[in-house]
Parts: sequence; structure tokens; C-alpha cells
Amino acid sequence: MRRSMGSPYPHHSWLAYWISIKPPRAVQVYERSHDAHHLILVTGGQSRVTVQTECLTTNIEWTCGSLAYFPCHHRSHELTIRSIDGMMAYNVIIPRRHLSGNDRAVEVEPTHKGAPSVIAFRDTLLEVSVLRLITEGAGSQVSEEVGDDVAARSIVLRLCERAGDAAPKWCGGGAVFTPEVMRRVIATIDGHLRIPLSCEALADGVQLSPGHFARKFRCSAGLSLSRFINVRRVRASFALLQKKGDSLAGIALDLGFCSQSHFTRQFTGLTGMSPGHFRRLHAGVGD
Repeated sequence: MRRSMGSPYPHHSWLAYWISIKPPRAVQVYERSHDAHHLILVTGGQSRVTVQTECLTTNIEWTCGSLAYFPCHHRSHELTIRSIDGMMAYNVIIPRRHLSGNDRAVEVEPTHKGAPSVIAFRDTLLEVSVLRLITEGAGSQVSEEVGDDVAARSIVLRLCERAGDAAPKWCGGGAVFTPEVMRRVIATIDGHLRIPLSCEALADGVQLSPGHFARKFRCSAGLSLSRFINVRRVRASFALLQKKGDSLAGIALDLGFCSQSHFTRQFTGLTGMSPGHFRRLHAGVGD
């Protein structure tokens, strides 16, 4: 099967958030079928993790520097994290196509029906690359700095290597924006999430025709403009959901979703949990 060309700037469409467990805590994350891979890096503390599927239970010890990879071929699991002394971890959500290059699921290792789809390991290159993507402060997003596309591509290549999958071929040359232009376009998109700018307006900002801009944007981002805008809206919702008082309907309106149900569908499809579950998760593991 011929592999499709991949985005040279994959991290712009990745989602990420902190898991912060205060001692003594136990947090359960229920994930259902979704179209993404999850890569978790423990940055501090330690915990015991139980992964429960329909048939099997797997226990894993997480310490600082541990990585856990949940490939998207799993259908459902229950993740329980227990930490006596506290733990900090960073969860990066990577679209399926960034690793497989097509719509089939990635098989990381032979598993029988019901086997927990989680791989726990240590990898210095992956650890350093993920740390490079982490923003300061709340850290509910990956870094947008020019050059972090290199770290993101290193993550993709390393995970493909571990999965036994072929390395992607990146779009390049005049088919994509330069890193500086890409960052400028994304900053413009992020500044107009409630009422998005038209393709024509964005194209005018970089002196391209709307058709040429749309094709170049898809090659650069790996997503259509409308799909990318919804990803960025969900990305922006992480920080809002961790605040008390804002209703889900209000957050949906502030971010330009046509309804709360539309917001919930987009959020759940991208993260594997509903926005309400995400809020409860962070209410349970935060301060």
C-alpha cells in the first residue's frame, strides 16, 4: 500500500495535558474507541497503574522517566492510577495517521483478543523529545516554537520504529509553508476561534489564492482547514475546563462551536473522553 505524505509540522494538530496527582489519590480514566494514539511521559513521582480491558488486567509501575504508549487499535480500557507520594505526567494525543500513514490501526505487538493495548518502556530520545514540546505554566498544550517540528518528527519516527511501521514521508518543498509562515497562520487561526476567519481572509494574509492556500495548508497541517480549526478549539478548551464556574455550554460558545453537543462530539472523538469527564478528572487529581 502506498503511504500518504505526512505533515512536516505534526505537533500543531496534537493535543496534550498534564496529569497531576496529589497524594494520596487514585484516578480512573475511561477511554473508549477513538482515532488517536496516547503517549504519556512521567515527569515526577511514581505510581502503580492498572489497565483493565474486558478480559485481562495489567499492572505497571510508573516512575520518573517512564513512558506509556496506548496505540489507537485498542477498543476500550479502564486506566486506574494510584500514587501515594504524588505524580506528574504529560499526556500527548497523536492522530492515528501520523504513525500509520493510512486508516488501518497500528499493531505494536502481537496480542490476543482482550489484551491490554499499552506498552510501557523507557526511551531517552522520546523522553527528551516530549520534554522539548512541553510548554511552561499550565502546560495544557504542546510548544509552538519554530524548531519543535523536529522534536515532533523524532517522536513519530521513534514510535514508528517501535511499532515496526514504515517511517512516514514528509511533505516538503513548495508544497508546504515555511515554519515561520506556518506559525503565523496558526496564531491567526487561534486568535479567531469564536468567529473563524474565512479561507479567503487567511489566504490573503499570505498572498495566496484561496484554492492554493487550502491545498498548501492541508499539506502543511495534515488536516483540512475546518478540521484543524476544531482541533485548535478543543486544544483551547483544556485550560477552560480546568477552571471552576464556566459551563460546558458557555465554553462551547466562547470557542465557536455551534452547540454544546457539537463541542462534546469533537472533544470526545479527539481525546477519548467527554469534556465533563475531563473536568472531573482534573478536579480529582488537581489541588
